Amino acid sequence: GEGGGDGGAADSEYGGDGGGGVIEPHALEKVLVLASYSPAEVVHRFASIPPAELRMLAEPEKHDFVAAVGFVDVSGFTKLSEKLASEHGRAGAEMLNVYVNAYFAKLIDGINRYAGDVIKFAGDALQVIWRNRPDGTQDSPATLMLRSAACCLYLLKNLNGFKPAEGVSLTLHMGVGVGMMSEFYVGGCAGKWEYFVAGEPIEQMSDAAEEATSGELVI
Repeated sequence: GEGGGDGGAADSEYGGDGGGGVIEPHALEKVLVLASYSPAEVVHRFASIPPAELRMLAEPEKHDFVAAVGFVDVSGFTKLSEKLASEHGRAGAEMLNVYVNAYFAKLIDGINRYAGDVIKFAGDALQVIWRNRPDGTQDSPATLMLRSAACCLYLLKNLNGFKPAEGVSLTLHMGVGVGMMSEFYVGGCAGKWEYFVAGEPIEQMSDAAEEATSGELVI
């Protein structure tokens, strides 16, 4: 799942047999750990169900929603890796991991400030969703776009050009799209499920990200 994983896969070890079984109490602690690696939407979906009624998914699901979706791409880790390797040898790999985790933690903190939801990681980039919650204010597509833009500009102001080591600068470029999207829970084989989003706004996002150069946001 996301917040640090691959999109929301859930193994039967953490909650039943993948066929609608009850989640055993002893598994709840493990579920809470997994939640920290899952998209917020996945956590909300299951947290909204009373514990006595909580079940694993029995069949695939699809839901439509309006959202802004952004691609936040980081450049500079390759140069940082080469520098650390040349200066610190094998220890450089461990140092790189520390730098990468610390930088992505700062990015995620900034995204959380604007109620963004990290859906997945793609190499050195993040896919982020800004959407309405059923129990919250229902913003228009234009307002969601403005929120996503404010978030991206905040990241550019505070984290673009970050220098983790002398002679190395981490830079950002971003693309954002907005409109009707769909979310899916698919799988079920061996108790494993995958969460992902799709829709035309992702094409907008990809085209915008390709147009953006270092330090730019394109909408």
